[in-house]
Amino acid sequence: MCFSYWFYLIFTSQMLIRYDASVYEELGRMIYSQGWIEYFKTGPNREPLYPLTIAVSMKIADIFATSYQLIQKTIQVMILFITQILLFKLLSRLEIKNVIKLAVVLYFGLSPAIVNSAFSLFSEIITYPFVLAIILMSLLSWQAVHRSSFRRIVALSLLTSLLFVLS
Repeated sequence: MCFSYWFYLIFTSQMLIRYDASVYEELGRMIYSQGWIEYFKTGPNREPLYPLTIAVSMKIADIFATSYQLIQKTIQVMILFITQILLFKLLSRLEIKNVIKLAVVLYFGLSPAIVNSAFSLFSEIITYPFVLAIILMSLLSWQAVHRSSFRRIVALSLLTSLLFVLS
């Protein structure tokens, strides 16, 4: 159901490029056309992961002779889907009843605020899977303290730390 809605929005919605969105577009274009060296020369710019997705979208769009925004919306829908999977895994790990899991995952996929962020050129969308992954890794780390080896605890802790840095 969510996929049908998202698929419809990919082809009918339009990204407005104003304010912060224009800065992200410019950073993505800079990475795409001039590379990372130029990006880092211009000083500390926002988080680099989101402009990287824009640069990748621009590259793919050039290959297929289409709008980078169409590719970017598709990437952001994939991020939304990955976030839904992580949300489902987290709820399963917390032993939430199936009916509640289904309702939460469905609400997440249809929520106007979440869906709007997926079809805007803003970096919030990139944080969703990282936030849920951090929560999931924290839960696994906490459970590992009582059930697992020291090596597993350290590995989960390092992975959680890496997720914090990336987000």
